[in-house]
Amino acid sequence: MHGKAANIYEETADLIEARTGLNVWFVEIVGKRKSFLGGKFQQSFTPPIEVEISPRIHMFIEVNEAAPEKSTDRSEVIEEAISIAKSKLL
Repeated sequence: MHGKAANIYEETADLIEARTGLNVWFVEIVGKRKSFLGGKFQQSFTPPIEVEISPRIHMFIEVNEAAPEKSTDRSEVIEEAISIAKSKLL
């Protein structure tokens, strides 16, 4: 993915971070291989949550310390991030 198509993943990750405080990144699944498409990849001690946006596109969510400040319930914040990603990418 190059050019404007790749930018949609960065834009979506930025939007999710602004609205929820979550770091997310997107990968394309090709067979057993995962190729980074864009987003805010940061290594943390806690494993990220992997969410299927489509059969070929998955989103990884890093639940960082900013997330609880945006909402009292982390699952609400995660659901909002999934909703944003699906609305922008599907």
